[in-house]
Amino acid sequence: MLCFFRYVVIIFAFFFGAAANAQAVELPDSIASDGSLVTKDELPWKIYADSLVSVNDGVVIEGRGNVLLVRGDDYLKADFARLYTNTEWILLQGNVYAKLGTDEVEAKEAEFDLTNSTGWLKDAKLFLAGPHMYFKSDEIYKKGESRYSLLKATATTCDGSVPLWKIEAKEADLEVDSYAHFFDVIFNIKDKGVAYVPYFVAPTKTTRQSGLLLPNYGYSSTQGFYYTQPYFHVIDQSRDLTVYGTVLTEKGFMPSLEYRSHTKENEKLWAMVDFLYDDTRVLSEGQDSVDQTDGKIRPNRTRYWLRAMGSGDIFESRWNYKYNLDYVSDQNFIREFSNRMTGFDYTRDNSYSMFGRNFAEADENRVTQGFAYRNYEKFYLTAGMKYTQDPSFGHGNLSHKYDTTVQHLPEFGLYWNRDKIVENFPLEWNMQANMGYYYRRFGTKGAKAELYPEVAYPVSLGFVRGEVAGRARGTAYTGISGKDTSLLNDLGSGEQQGSDTRFIPEFRSSFYAQADRIWQFEQENAPVQENVGKREMVALKHTVQPRIAYEWIEHVDQEGNPFFTIEDRLQGKNDLIVRLDNILTAKYSSVVRQKDGIGNNYSYRDFINLSVSTGFDFKEDSREKHVEVYERRPWHDLRTRLDFKPLKWINFHGDAYYSFYDGKLNRVDVGSTLFHNTYGSFRTSYSQREPNYNYRRFVNYDNVNDIVPSGKINVITNTLSLKASPELSLYIMERTNLDTGKSYERVAGVGYKHQCLYLYGEYTKDQIEERFSLNIEFLGLGF
Repeated sequence: MLCFFRYVVIIFAFFFGAAANAQAVELPDSIASDGSLVTKDELPWKIYADSLVSVNDGVVIEGRGNVLLVRGDDYLKADFARLYTNTEWILLQGNVYAKLGTDEVEAKEAEFDLTNSTGWLKDAKLFLAGPHMYFKSDEIYKKGESRYSLLKATATTCDGSVPLWKIEAKEADLEVDSYAHFFDVIFNIKDKGVAYVPYFVAPTKTTRQSGLLLPNYGYSSTQGFYYTQPYFHVIDQSRDLTVYGTVLTEKGFMPSLEYRSHTKENEKLWAMVDFLYDDTRVLSEGQDSVDQTDGKIRPNRTRYWLRAMGSGDIFESRWNYKYNLDYVSDQNFIREFSNRMTGFDYTRDNSYSMFGRNFAEADENRVTQGFAYRNYEKFYLTAGMKYTQDPSFGHGNLSHKYDTTVQHLPEFGLYWNRDKIVENFPLEWNMQANMGYYYRRFGTKGAKAELYPEVAYPVSLGFVRGEVAGRARGTAYTGISGKDTSLLNDLGSGEQQGSDTRFIPEFRSSFYAQADRIWQFEQENAPVQENVGKREMVALKHTVQPRIAYEWIEHVDQEGNPFFTIEDRLQGKNDLIVRLDNILTAKYSSVVRQKDGIGNNYSYRDFINLSVSTGFDFKEDSREKHVEVYERRPWHDLRTRLDFKPLKWINFHGDAYYSFYDGKLNRVDVGSTLFHNTYGSFRTSYSQREPNYNYRRFVNYDNVNDIVPSGKINVITNTLSLKASPELSLYIMERTNLDTGKSYERVAGVGYKHQCLYLYGEYTKDQIEERFSLNIEFLGLGF
């Protein structure tokens, strides 16, 4: 018993003596008087705690209660910390929380090497802010500044305790701003396993990285099931390449390449090519799903579309260049695949976003052109070429040797900016000059030079302002050869004869006056707290602008001149137009919070803009040609244009042409939009054209057969965009021919957007195909 008591006393003295010794040890110099510790790193951590205790002469420092380590924007928090000062290794226990860069980590226990940012965490959670991804793991091993290994891990981009979807994996390796690799993966929807894969990779990046992009897939009545898988490759910070592989079950495999470069502010390049060895051919019009009325076939299997745009400077000089490249294998390719991932719609969006210009419409000839230019202070010069492809020639249709398409190879231009002729005198002038060689495989070829100067005199007489101007177009042709095949030439297909010059004088003038009146209303909403957010009309302005314009172009017989473009057959003009504009502008006052208190913010809106115009065509009044077929109609249609925006959520626009001779509307374009920020919008538009509504553009042709009657149009388009809930949206569009009562284009789509998931399905039926598509995007897993 005595021995036992002696041992108890010794053990008691040992522990209490050690504790007393620890408290008695003097704290190292690195612990400041405010109870904080600064580590010895090159970028030191500062440590705070309710209590800091030094053990073993400062080799070990223990912090208890509200432990906080701070270095710049990074910090670590825990209930308890033990720092080994010799190795800069720290143990954290209890409510561990770490913010390292933009990444956030939670755990019950963790150890970190503060010098090289390695360590481990138990029962941990990791949040990567860049891709907005949450990870959970029994054990996380931090292998550096941005690398982690996880055991028994889950991952999701969904917020909430029960995510809409998540990935479960036996192991995972991830690198911030790169990729996460998962092994033995189960994909879960609401904690229910729905799929297994042995390996899965997801991006964790916030900057551009190479990798697979989200696919596009669906069904087309003419192309079968389709699937497009893109791969994005980063060449460097200014250049990238995207490879697309598209499988079309009724057509075959279509690979595509897209290249983008933006090496300098004004040095840009975009290029794309599609290639398809088609399993199908069109050997008769009845087989053509694109157009069964054009009389053309498509027997070729090798199909492609090459397009590109570029701009920049030439060898860092003051000379710049721009070009478009657009070449296609056949007349159907672009329209047939316009809605695919690499199709016409995608091409137009990309070209416009990069260059602010577009390619020709899908059913038009393809235009390849490029030019160099330099802008001087007073004028600028251009030199270039233009090649126009009619893709219907060849491959079973009319031979290329009969192609009458005109090519501009090359052409030059000089454009003198508008400038005063004499200083301190209002007379101004400008000029255009161009020349080029116009080539076609079948038909007239030759060179043309043109000078087009203008002199203008601005007029200001009291409240009347305007301008009078005179100009002249002088044209010279040379080196003409070949047969003239133009329908606009009475010589038919004979050898080109006649004049090699033309001179066309012109005159124009325009004047307007303006009168307005303002009505002021009493402002009821004082700038006080209870009126913040209120809005009211405080003034109304009515503006009236009568306008008159006259234009004369001498009629010159040009039938003996070569015909390259429509500009070689300019028609005379003797036209007077009168117009009256009415504009109602409302001034609104809104009570808002400002930096120095509460005040009024003012805004303006033209809620009515009404324009009425008509005119008299003196040339039409004296026309002698074709009067037995088309009666003279010198009075222009009465045109009425209206934009009406009575409220922020509704607007109406209309444009109607009333014929004095037919006593009815010959042309109508009207539409209205209802809009609500929360619930969506409804748009309706109506377009109507009577036959020959614009025949006056053609009645001066010598040959009555050149007057091609315009077809009748009677179409209504309705579009509904509905937000059924914050997550669910609907889209419906239908375009209907009212004469037949049949719809020729119909689109219906439904979208579901969750915080971490976007689902969109669409059905489309048009004159080419009927198709279904379904796109699923797991937000945060976009590559």
